Amino acid sequence: MYINGLLEIFNEHSGAFVVDERAGFRAAGLGRFARSKGGHLHDDPSDGRVLTVQRLELMVSELVTAEQGMMLQNLELICQAMGLGGFPTLPSMSSVGLKPRVFAWARCQRANISARIFSPARLMRLLRS
Repeated sequence: MYINGLLEIFNEHSGAFVVDERAGFRAAGLGRFARSKGGHLHDDPSDGRVLTVQRLELMVSELVTAEQGMMLQNLELICQAMGLGGFPTLPSMSSVGLKPRVFAWARCQRANISARIFSPARLMRLLRS
């Protein structure tokens, strides 16, 4: 996944140029591929295609997180289709400095959590019947 993202960022169409903000905004190992030196990466900041290493790392982490969210949603839909429930995803709020509230959605709905959560033994009994 990471390699595909890098290939997309550095291809001839996108042509993003990455600079290292920790090293005085010098080219992050890509100087010889800059347009000003005959390459295909847009190194002119007015083009809007210059990224810092920090921004590139953030973009990659957001891309990976989005993919995990889609997989989790698909698993929830499969559980619903099988009749095993299908619980809403509870986002981790620690990334924004908030304390996560486990099962807060169930308390709001006054749901009986223990009746909805299957133990592995109970699940196997249901599958066998």
